[in-house]
Amino acid sequence: MADSYTTLNTMLMANHIPPATAEQIICDTLRFLQFQSICDTLRADRNKYIRWLSLSRQMLHPAEFAREITKNLCHCRLDEESYHLMGKWLLAFFRKKDYRVIYPQKIRTDLLHQQHCHCAICNELITDRAELDHIIPWKYVGDELDNNLQLLCFTCNRSKKASPLYQLQMLLRTGKAWSQTPA
Repeated sequence: MADSYTTLNTMLMANHIPPATAEQIICDTLRFLQFQSICDTLRADRNKYIRWLSLSRQMLHPAEFAREITKNLCHCRLDEESYHLMGKWLLAFFRKKDYRVIYPQKIRTDLLHQQHCHCAICNELITDRAELDHIIPWKYVGDELDNNLQLLCFTCNRSKKASPLYQLQMLLRTGKAWSQTPA
């Protein structure tokens, strides 16, 4: 039986995926899975939610808060870049409003131009009728993050839902990673 490293390299080569692209999307997916786990834990336990909300207001730096919450709720350690991103995502989680922002048409037009009229996931051609999508799902961060929007085709938007696994599937299909991780 081949070892995991050989299997991964074979999959990457067979699908023409640069190792750096695969590494980036796997890291992004692992970060999001940790974030999703924390959010789901906090939603399930009101006392934990209130405790961590209070602590988030006391800590001066988002990365410091992310370090504490991942250590206590997930019993794991992350790298500094992940703590920095996770801290911003967690603060957005706590600030999330119960309503969606209605974005002006200019946002769609700008995204369409930035994405060169292609779906951010499958790379198919799209028009200005493409669907506006939150990279980190709205149910976790609302509209609180900068650079958290992309345009997707109907199929990708419906398939993605709030799961990072669709990104991994599309990586194998297209060899393309997210345009950027929201910060």
